[in-house]
Amino acid sequence: MSSQDSETAFMAACAALMAGATPSAGDDLLGMSMDFDVYLFESEVLSDVLVASTGDPENLLDVTAIARPGVSDDQVEAELVRAWMDDLRYGFAEAHVVTREPVGVRMRAITKIAPHGFYVTATVTVSRSPSPR
Repeated sequence: MSSQDSETAFMAACAALMAGATPSAGDDLLGMSMDFDVYLFESEVLSDVLVASTGDPENLLDVTAIARPGVSDDQVEAELVRAWMDDLRYGFAEAHVVTREPVGVRMRAITKIAPHGFYVTATVTVSRSPSPR
């Protein structure tokens, strides 16, 4: 599947999961924010994790981190997908897409707690570790 196909599929999944649902807020969103902070902070491939709540329903949580020195984009992608699938997403439904950006690796994700429940959207951007001088 091409990156354009993956992006299109992700956008379609977002539209379906958001339809008739409300974005997470209050303690529920705070809990997910804390989960991102804890699970990504514990990662052996990431450092300097920062989680910010945006108020934007299409990107409720904006997460940034830096890849540790010597960590490849493939390792970052694998770690983001592992943390999302194993620790962060809700069990009812999820979608995610990972792209390689000029600055590093970006994952956009959505998860919904129940058929008629709320959803959480997030963008995780991991910058490459600065090269040693």
